[in-house]
Amino acid sequence: MIPRLIGALKGDVATFEEVEHDEAATMQAAIVVVIAAVLGGIGAGLNTGILGGDDAPSFGGALITTIIGTLLGWLVWSAITHFIGSSLFGAQSSIGEMLRVIGFAHVALWLTVIPVVGGLAGLWFLWVAFKAVRAGLDISSGKTVLVILIGFVIRVILSILPGL
Repeated sequence: MIPRLIGALKGDVATFEEVEHDEAATMQAAIVVVIAAVLGGIGAGLNTGILGGDDAPSFGGALITTIIGTLLGWLVWSAITHFIGSSLFGAQSSIGEMLRVIGFAHVALWLTVIPVVGGLAGLWFLWVAFKAVRAGLDISSGKTVLVILIGFVIRVILSILPGL
């Protein structure tokens, strides 16, 4: 699993192609996301303590919110990406393939445990996730950008709906 983590962190397309086709890697991808969620939650909690004001959530609140958000985000984004790629661009992929490639892309978010570095890790994650989605859907870079942008808009809409 370590070589896959290093490959994913580097944005290596061959690594994403490998995990895409390895159904046994779904559990590994889930482990990567759980670690990212916990480390991101710790980082969010530390940032709250360092940067937070009077209305900032507690360390525990930031930790729990980040863990739940990361796990749900992985599941929702994988499903949305699969749906958009298949429906609009004729990509031949499964939800399992998207769970695996996007899951392994979450290794970049392990760096969010370090206060202030989280933003840079988020940018790194976007780059790695782009490579993962392109490999998982086997589509062009332009179509991958569209899938990610459309998926982002859908996620924003879905996050707003419960508040209405």
